[in-house]
Amino acid sequence: TVVEFGDFQCPACAAAHPALKKIKEEYKDNPDFNFVFRNFPLVTIHPNATISAEAAEAAGEQGKYWEMHDKLYENQKDWSSLPNPTDILVSYAEQLRLNTTTFKQALEQSR
Repeated sequence: TVVEFGDFQCPACAAAHPALKKIKEEYKDNPDFNFVFRNFPLVTIHPNATISAEAAEAAGEQGKYWEMHDKLYENQKDWSSLPNPTDILVSYAEQLRLNTTTFKQALEQSR
């Protein structure tokens, strides 16, 4: 079992993402391998860490957690410095073909 404590706004976490994604892909058919991701937003230094974690969880409620997880890390430079990344997070939800009304409601409920 590999457990990652990650912050979607953390540059070091984003840098590690490709290697971890490769490991998950290589071992995906191994029944003895488990990968666990734990949201660990470092809010004192990453103001958008919480909302990005909430976006991943909201996507997960619609069966697309890992897709949003990857999109957040792979596009971190596009949203991480925004004062309010909600619009871009919703655009990611649209790209993933999520119900954006439900997605937005989940983000609003968590605030």
